[in-house]
Amino acid sequence: MNTKEKIIECVNAIDNPEILEEILNLISVETDVSTIYYFDKDEKNSVLKGINDIKSGRIFDQNEADKITKKWLEEDLNGL
Repeated sequence: MNTKEKIIECVNAIDNPEILEEILNLISVETDVSTIYYFDKDEKNSVLKGINDIKSGRIFDQNEADKITKKWLEEDLNGL
């Protein structure tokens, strides 16, 4: 049995409509390639900057990123 057949068999065994809806959403996103997004100059530069940060070791794990985001949000809210 190939992968596609296994997937079909598994989906056929699902009775939960919420799970089926999520599967349909996932398939729809994966197969909708009619719209291609092109980065503008600023977006390309931001992506390149991020890649350079990674190559230079300027990265944060999820916990560090959460702390930085929380601090930023608190500072932003205090300014209101």
